[in-house]
Amino acid sequence: MAGYRESSEYHSYRRDLGELMFDGNAVRQTEESLPLERPVPERRSTQRRTTSRPVHRNHARHRRMTLPYMILLMSASLLTAGLCFQMLRLESGINATKSSINTMQDDIRQLRTANDAVADEIAIYTDLDYIYKVATKKLGMVYPSDDQVILYDQTESEYVRQYEDIPTDD
Repeated sequence: MAGYRESSEYHSYRRDLGELMFDGNAVRQTEESLPLERPVPERRSTQRRTTSRPVHRNHARHRRMTLPYMILLMSASLLTAGLCFQMLRLESGINATKSSINTMQDDIRQLRTANDAVADEIAIYTDLDYIYKVATKKLGMVYPSDDQVILYDQTESEYVRQYEDIPTDD
């Protein structure tokens, strides 16, 4: 430390300005420049104020906690606490509703998947190629020949009434 004080860097920051001495960024005063006595503050007025006692009593009265003030403070506190509890209850209800909505949406997704699977299965059974394959291969049916088909002329466009049996070739 002593080597540091004797270096040129230390002396370059030290300046002597009369009675005051600067050492870096701190200012030191010599004993001669320090005041020995405190200066006495001047009084503004020698007269006493006549309003200080009533004002003092008024301030003291307003600083006290009176019964109406306590009732107002307690009612405001209870109202605030009640509103906080109400907000927490509503938030929990909203969270429960969101949870049930998510559950229902999952159920809807599962039902739609099942519905699509059933719709695909129904589409297979109405496919004419599938019906022909099942009828000919599984059930052993054969496609009719031309002599087994009887054509007739339709006279009315709405429906046909059959009064007798269709004639056979016997």
